[in-house]
Amino acid sequence: MTAHFTDIKNPRYSNADGTSIDVIVSIEGIGTNLPYTVEPNSDLWNDIISHKFGDIAPFAVPEVDYASLITSRGRTMLEAPYGEKRGSVNNYFTQLSIIPPEAMTNEDQRDLDALKAAANWEQSILDKRDDLLEDPTADTWALAQDPATWPPFPPEAAEVVELC
Repeated sequence: MTAHFTDIKNPRYSNADGTSIDVIVSIEGIGTNLPYTVEPNSDLWNDIISHKFGDIAPFAVPEVDYASLITSRGRTMLEAPYGEKRGSVNNYFTQLSIIPPEAMTNEDQRDLDALKAAANWEQSILDKRDDLLEDPTADTWALAQDPATWPPFPPEAAEVVELC
């Protein structure tokens, strides 16, 4: 099996228990510098275990960018109540905002108040995201995944969004 592989390099255990090894290889007729996971007890495995291609680097847990994960979760929380209606809701808010107070109906005022509540909710989501980003760790990422961490969307705004 080893004969089909050339330029085998960078062996590294790909799991903590050492039952899997990743390497970079060239495979005749396929390509060069390809990532490849070696099967245990294969000829290539045995060659790697015998250090034919150098020392095997230990398994390393990949670093996690918790700040990006938390930022993404905050974005998801902001988008969830609106779905495809974000543009329609923004347009409706703009329309309501330009109506003079004396011309505004009770329904218009109710909808405007609900959309202002939604805007305040959005700011509270951004504030919560910023709080979590002060210490972006596995613990804060766990908090970010918990829906109870985030302020709930105002029910009165949900009704207006549904109408848009």
